[in-house]
Amino acid sequence: MAEIKDLMPNTKYYVRAFAVNSAGVAYSDEMSFTTELQTSGVLNGYEWVDLGLPSGLKWATMNVGATEPDEVGSYYAWGEIKAKDEFYADNSLTYGMPLGDFSGNPEYDVAAASWGATWRMPTEAEVIELKDNCILEWTVIGITPGCKVTGPNGNHIFMPSGGFATATAIDFIDSEAAYWTSTPDTSNGDMGYASFIYFCNNNYAHRGWMCRYVGMPVRPV
Repeated sequence: MAEIKDLMPNTKYYVRAFAVNSAGVAYSDEMSFTTELQTSGVLNGYEWVDLGLPSGLKWATMNVGATEPDEVGSYYAWGEIKAKDEFYADNSLTYGMPLGDFSGNPEYDVAAASWGATWRMPTEAEVIELKDNCILEWTVIGITPGCKVTGPNGNHIFMPSGGFATATAIDFIDSEAAYWTSTPDTSNGDMGYASFIYFCNNNYAHRGWMCRYVGMPVRPV
């Protein structure tokens, strides 16, 4: 028996067996098979899931700073790569700073800085794709409330509810799963805001804007 290695997922292959002896070479009939579509995997030690989104984007199964999918993980101000416990405008590194979308730039993107490889923070367009193409269900896993996000192919991720941090407090910790994107928000006419997505306990998600110094979890893609 021969083992075929290093095959691509979701790909059709054609094979023929052959034998060589003193009489020459004999071939079997041609056969074909299709490898299964890979819908989950591990990249640089962190798990990802294919939700069947139109773009093909894969989402991580847990947050930066978490060790399990139902953990909130760490809170980060927008554009910062180190977690902290106090969130004010005067200790923000990007509040009022001219800065474009930084997805994949490890200087500002905590997913890229912490997880390496091709991990990065999602853009505003990518969280909108997630919101618009998935079924959202507020639920509890273990003791953690959050939103189960089920994609078109039936696979899902869990977005733990952690609210967001302002000053030294965490607001809406049990009723809102808020997550930063890498995209700044300039609709308010200055450089103090950034785009985020929040999953609510009424089975809806919204794209919004928030002051950059606020602390939120980050879910890599």
